[in-house]
Amino acid sequence: MLASLSRRCGALLATQRVAAAAAAQAPAVAAVATREAGSALRVALAARRPLGCAAPLQAAAFSSKASKLGPINDGITAKSVQLVGDDGKIRRNVPLHQALAEAKSQGVDLVQVAENNGQVVCRLFDAKKRLFNLKKAAKNNKPKQDKEVVFGVKIEAHDVRVKAEHVRKFLSKGHKVKVTVRFGKELHLKPKALDQLALIEEAIGSEVGVPDHAPQDQYGGIYVHYAPRSLK
Repeated sequence: MLASLSRRCGALLATQRVAAAAAAQAPAVAAVATREAGSALRVALAARRPLGCAAPLQAAAFSSKASKLGPINDGITAKSVQLVGDDGKIRRNVPLHQALAEAKSQGVDLVQVAENNGQVVCRLFDAKKRLFNLKKAAKNNKPKQDKEVVFGVKIEAHDVRVKAEHVRKFLSKGHKVKVTVRFGKELHLKPKALDQLALIEEAIGSEVGVPDHAPQDQYGGIYVHYAPRSLK
């Protein structure tokens, strides 16, 4: 009986030693597995890069000014296009090489303007000239900043004419102008300021600009807004 008990204890101790050894080796095995997985991942990524590329691929932005109008000439990739004429008529399934030849013969560009049912729509025109006109139109449509020209109530007649010329220039460029005559705390000079506004209006000339309203009071002076004649 004692012999049997001794054998069972020996077997139990042997099992515990094997388990302890396996537990001690587990971190090392896990570390090796992690390193091997990392190495395999790097190899896989490297295989997807072009030769000589040490960093991940990045898409380069296309910054051509022509992109504002869509692809132009050789930038068009479609094999055939719908070509819109100046009269608005559409020619369908025009081979790209034929459309490019027509553009070249006319001294203009082939410009992709849209897509219709999966087919590229193009027009023939001077791309640079069109861009210039678009920029010019955007500039002209930009709201004009209001200006202000200030006159002193005691200013000399010559200086009134000089300042009035500044108002005329602003109005001719499409700006609205606030014309102010200041008299500070000398309220008794308000009638003189009103007379001066009348002289200023005469110097400006109705062919250039017109008052938006009657003279209005503000602290230390009076003012009138003028609008360009073209806006009236």
